[in-house]
Amino acid sequence: PCMIIASADHGVADMGVSAYPKETTVGMTQNYLIPKGAGANSLANYCGAQMEVIDMGIDADMSWVPGLRIHKLGMGTKNFVEEPAMTREQAIEGIETGIRLVKEKIDEGFNVFLVGEMGISNTTASALMTAKFAGLTAEEATGRGTNISDERLKLKQRIVHDVLEKYKDIPKDDAIGILSSVGGFEFACILGAAANHGLVIIDGFNTSACALVAKTLVPQVMDYVMASHLSAEKAAKSSLENLGLEAYVDLGLCLGEASGGSIQMGMLDLAVHMYLALTGGKA
Repeated sequence: PCMIIASADHGVADMGVSAYPKETTVGMTQNYLIPKGAGANSLANYCGAQMEVIDMGIDADMSWVPGLRIHKLGMGTKNFVEEPAMTREQAIEGIETGIRLVKEKIDEGFNVFLVGEMGISNTTASALMTAKFAGLTAEEATGRGTNISDERLKLKQRIVHDVLEKYKDIPKDDAIGILSSVGGFEFACILGAAANHGLVIIDGFNTSACALVAKTLVPQVMDYVMASHLSAEKAAKSSLENLGLEAYVDLGLCLGEASGGSIQMGMLDLAVHMYLALTGGKA
């Protein structure tokens, strides 16, 4: 297993939709690679996954962080309240970056990918993407993210409502159009695994939104995608239903960062060991 965590910032963070400042993206990303003290590090160790961290668009110079892969598509996305989050060209480049990274790891012998993300305000982007693909209202799609207050949740829902209205003419089968209008730079690392017949274990709400993009672009990718846990985010169940997937466990997690995928990887290892034991070691 290889854990891929993609980090990027979101322009909508300036609207106050998260409980944390945008600078948290920098702090968390360096935490994966310098003190290695994040929950994701512990979970990668638990399930025996090599961690790869990629800067897809953090709004800061990250060249000082050892081991960080720098593939910036920009210094964070634009604020989609005012303009599209990115260009179509940036969205395509992001997807191609994910494909190249996975191909590299496949060539090294990895065959299971746990996908995670880090970026303040990413659940606002995921709520919009899920609403567009699944046909949900702002209220149905928008959850508390970083456990925000009731007042901030109302603001977040109003923003999602207004942005859905702004981009209502984008059809739900235009995956690149939706990703570029309301998505994030970190939502770009799934198609490569399917193209190389590698398994992807998605995490929670944000990576489900990534999978909705991938499924819309190439429906066959779902032959290589497995769910993990049921995120505590409001629209997580609807998102999985639209992917044709079911969660294996419900732990009330809202962590992201491939946490659910790591737990599922442990369960998958257990299933393989049981199968081999029952069949006398024959695959």
